[in-house]
Amino acid sequence: MISVNLSINQLIEIIQNLNENEKQQVRNVLDNEDMLLTDEQKQEILNRESEYKSGHMKTYSIEEVKSSLNFQD
Repeated sequence: MISVNLSINQLIEIIQNLNENEKQQVRNVLDNEDMLLTDEQKQEILNRESEYKSGHMKTYSIEEVKSSLNFQD
């Protein structure tokens, strides 16, 4: 397996520059059944959704998230 460190923006740019056949190959990889969530992961998502909908989960605005990450536009 090859490991390459790319930012998400770099990865998006690379994918955007692929030809249609190559983009379809990427879609096929992303749609691969091997990437399905485990039952434990699905349950965690359901638990978090329930907490969010019930109002028991703390949420943050995008500005708060950016500030906590020292993000600069």
